[in-house]
Amino acid sequence: MNSASELRRSIETCRLYHSIYEEHFQWFKARIDDALDGCSPRIEGLIGPSRAGKSMVLDALEQAYPPSRVNGVRTVPVLKVKLPPAISPKLFPAELLKALKVPIPARVRTSGELLGRVREQFQLAGTRVLLLDEASHFVEPGSRVPPRAAADMVKALSDDANLSIIASGIPHLQRLFQSNEQLRLRATVRRDFVPYDFAEPEHRKDFAQCVRTYAELFAEHGWPIAVEFPALVKHCYFHCGGLIGVLSAFMRELSIRKRDEQPRPLTLEDCKVAADRTEGTGHPLHRPFSSELVSLAELNQAYGHVLETYDMPSLRKR
Repeated sequence: MNSASELRRSIETCRLYHSIYEEHFQWFKARIDDALDGCSPRIEGLIGPSRAGKSMVLDALEQAYPPSRVNGVRTVPVLKVKLPPAISPKLFPAELLKALKVPIPARVRTSGELLGRVREQFQLAGTRVLLLDEASHFVEPGSRVPPRAAADMVKALSDDANLSIIASGIPHLQRLFQSNEQLRLRATVRRDFVPYDFAEPEHRKDFAQCVRTYAELFAEHGWPIAVEFPALVKHCYFHCGGLIGVLSAFMRELSIRKRDEQPRPLTLEDCKVAADRTEGTGHPLHRPFSSELVSLAELNQAYGHVLETYDMPSLRKR
């Protein structure tokens, strides 16, 4: 494997366990431990922009509680399911059975029968926690389940299977809870996976550490990023608006070098080319890496555009 290939593999396999991610991971891990210890089931929500890191949290939670076999019986204490678009009353329980690796009955007439099958299988597998990724598909225009009915399914599943449910999605997932007072009053206050705010010193420090982690990997493989580090941090933030998933996508694109290319410092122009090939926050004024300087106003625009796109309130102190 040549240097360019080694660099790309190193960047693509890098996982950033940054502070906002860690905060949510530890919170939900504690709630899962409570459920496995026999505490009452809970319904929780994790809400944030696309590419903030929500799925990474759920993936890590699933990996922390892997399936096992006890006396030949497969146990799945924590089950993760990624909901597809255009969810329907039958598709939802079918996806749960698929995730459990249980055959879907051929002669099932109603979604209620399928949900009954799900409850039985959860009991057999010892499943106490369900991680619902992309749960906002329940309330998107293509969904074939009215929001109130979808909320009823989630609530009934939690009640009947004694199941804690952690649902993640983009901010309009709130509609699932708002559409049904019974689910809303059963659930805890949703947790917001916010983008990093460059105006907040601790956020700025944490974001810079994420950039540094990537920059050090480039340097280790002989491809140092030849941009002053403070400027690199600002340009990266300007591109991603504080979303670590977008930062990671940019770094992966920057790591794609020609196979016969010899290791060398990567310039501001190299970074600009990579940014142009990567979807950023989409702000019409965004031109990261076009010049050496990035103003505070431009950084605020990047952050504000992410909040506006996902209809999220600013958490800045007034």
